[in-house]
Amino acid sequence: KYYISSTCKIESHYLGNKSGNYIFRVNFKNNDCTDNTLILKSKSRLESDADITVTLPAGSIPDENCFPTSEEQTFTYHTLQNLIVKDNRTDDESGGKYSNPVRLIFNHKLDENSKNTIVKSITTEPVYKITNENVEISGAALIIYALPVTFNSKYTMKIASGAVKDIYGQSNTDDISLDITVPEAKSYANYKD
Repeated sequence: KYYISSTCKIESHYLGNKSGNYIFRVNFKNNDCTDNTLILKSKSRLESDADITVTLPAGSIPDENCFPTSEEQTFTYHTLQNLIVKDNRTDDESGGKYSNPVRLIFNHKLDENSKNTIVKSITTEPVYKITNENVEISGAALIIYALPVTFNSKYTMKIASGAVKDIYGQSNTDDISLDITVPEAKSYANYKD
């Protein structure tokens, strides 16, 4: 039994599967008190993108020699969403090493260790060779750049399902397909006095 204040903010993190139990750490944060943690065990994996309700019965206590709660308390939190592309920027301007970049912004921070798998899974039409030097992961952003494209041209790009992984171990469930238009080259003029 564990007491949790009704003003707590709830955060859930999947820790892994041990002996057939799916283990979750649930943090309860309150501006007025210290952090509290409750470990939940589930016999089955919790559904993604779903509301989970935790009910503490009346009489729950935080520790020995503490007063029990006087009434039942119910808390609801939301599980992780599946990994999806929130935004794609296929017409960003070039700058520095990022010539003709394609930026995909995901809903979770990406696993930087999935870079090699991503590189191997990207295909384009027409065919461009893609190497580790053309791909960068920065937080929730996947940036593909410096392909040998022609200005004011079009091409398609596909990233195979399962290639992009987030820090929670989830991967994209569908192929990511993009139709890309390469913008005109920027021109600059500089006149000296």
